[in-house]
Amino acid sequence: MASSNALLNETSKLFKALAQPDRLRILQLLVKGELCQCKLIEHLGKSQSTVSIHLRHLVEQGVLNVREDGQRRMYSIADPAVRELLASGQSIVTRTILVKAARLGPHRRDQV
Repeated sequence: MASSNALLNETSKLFKALAQPDRLRILQLLVKGELCQCKLIEHLGKSQSTVSIHLRHLVEQGVLNVREDGQRRMYSIADPAVRELLASGQSIVTRTILVKAARLGPHRRDQV
């Protein structure tokens, strides 16, 4: 088993890899199933090189699997826990927004 510090460092790397909106969009798309890089580029509206960089980071951190299918590279979520982490993160953010809105009152909710 890895030492506590080593585990924290690796966990930090994972969260850094996820701390980018386009990477979270990629995960949201892949929750529905495997996609080729070309479809991810199309959905994100970003350049091929930008999407490739994001995908490389996610693969390096073990978040995504990649496989060759002829000349296409197919990407999928590597571990079901990634889906759970994404859902948990969205749930936390939703609750935080609702709590902030409740504290502000009905006339200032647009400030959340």
